[in-house]
Amino acid sequence: MIKILIADDSPFIRKVLRQIYKDSEEFQIVGEASNGSDAIDLVKILRPDILILDLEMPVLNGFEALKVIMKEAPLPVIIFSSFNLKGAEQTIKALEFGAIDYLTKPFASYDKIDVITKDLSAKIKNIVKSFRQSVKNQNSKSDKKSNLIIGNCHNVNSRKIDLIVFGASTGGVQAASNILPQFSGKTCPIVWVQHMPQNFTATFAERLNDISELNVKEAIDNEPLKKGYCYIAPGGKHIEIRNNSGRFSLHTFIGDEICTNKPSINVMFYSVSEHFSNNAIGVVLTGMGNDGAKGILAMHKAGAFTIGQNKETSVIYGMPKAAKDKGAIDIELPLEKIADYINKLSFF
Repeated sequence: MIKILIADDSPFIRKVLRQIYKDSEEFQIVGEASNGSDAIDLVKILRPDILILDLEMPVLNGFEALKVIMKEAPLPVIIFSSFNLKGAEQTIKALEFGAIDYLTKPFASYDKIDVITKDLSAKIKNIVKSFRQSVKNQNSKSDKKSNLIIGNCHNVNSRKIDLIVFGASTGGVQAASNILPQFSGKTCPIVWVQHMPQNFTATFAERLNDISELNVKEAIDNEPLKKGYCYIAPGGKHIEIRNNSGRFSLHTFIGDEICTNKPSINVMFYSVSEHFSNNAIGVVLTGMGNDGAKGILAMHKAGAFTIGQNKETSVIYGMPKAAKDKGAIDIELPLEKIADYINKLSFF
């Protein structure tokens, strides 16, 4: 049984969540808080497996509560966020403070409960499973391999790289904040596909631009690829590479969800495999599900160098594992070593 604590000042939101899990055999709501101060107390008293946290609450807001919780009684936290610009800014900030994932709450009635239940329940199960495993590893005497590099490519010759593509989901905000600041303004074009809804990706790009030497921006349709730029796939759209007589540009389009996602990592990776060979690098980072696995396999077969984030540093090891299981990964690396490895492997 997974124990859930809710911290939200909206009686309606708390009622919805109680309704979702009232008869569940897998989940139990063990407590409710209507402000940040009570949330801190209940986390320490009830020791839940996961906290669902609203950011705008009285007495003590969600940000301040999150900072205290992550310092004094750390546990997985999912942010319940408003589906607007302010909500996006707050959510990105909370993810940097240590929250693991988020769920938008655009609903004002019960007509979307089935959708919310499926999405939220999947997130909770995967996050709690991963967190329990990480705690088990930390407590194990054999857990001395967190920085182990897995693969047979330690001495790969450096090569000219013209494009780097990343795919990430849960944990990707923290990963981007770690990786992108390690690249110089002379780096080849980078495309980052993050599972994130519309309204959130522009804020995500702005935040990364503030902390990076790269020019980080949300991608727009028909935009040419340039050195020193990182293009964030826009939420609610797919993104791919197009070749116009040797000049590469980005194409964004709405389309259907793929692997339940839009943007889909597979879409980008497949397009890279059509236009690039050993002059490209593909990276599959932390995330739930298997998006990117088929696409990075296509890149691998085309000659690209492929990297997967290792299990120990992934918030959710789903996507990197799916790619590894397909034989699509040349090397697995801890998060903190990925950018350095790419910089040593590449000349631009």
